[in-house]
Amino acid sequence: MDKKCQFIKSNGERCKAFATKESGYKYCFFHSLSDEKRQELIEKRKQAVKDFSLKSEQGVLRLLAKLIFDVFEANDGLSIERAKTIGLLLDRYLKIKSEKTKREQKIRQLEREIEELRKELEEK
Repeated sequence: MDKKCQFIKSNGERCKAFATKESGYKYCFFHSLSDEKRQELIEKRKQAVKDFSLKSEQGVLRLLAKLIFDVFEANDGLSIERAKTIGLLLDRYLKIKSEKTKREQKIRQLEREIEELRKELEEK
């Protein structure tokens, strides 16, 4: 049984996502929604992206967390593609957090060194 979504896109290509059990393995989560629900979901995602600033590390982390949640939220069984996506997102998330922690530690170390130098200068 072919478990890929049977939806044909406007460009004539078939959707490559896995079909959900709930749709009788005919459509993926997104294409099994009514037009109204699909449009609502699209608008929510657009708004979510607008709500996150990619100018800061915290904003990127928030957006990654939201994307991870969205991937889990599909709730149609964990396909290999979704599992890979979650893995990649989590990997990126953890790398960013790790880099942030290292930078913060380096800043604290530099602040201590500056304070020590300041004290030495004051003693002279």
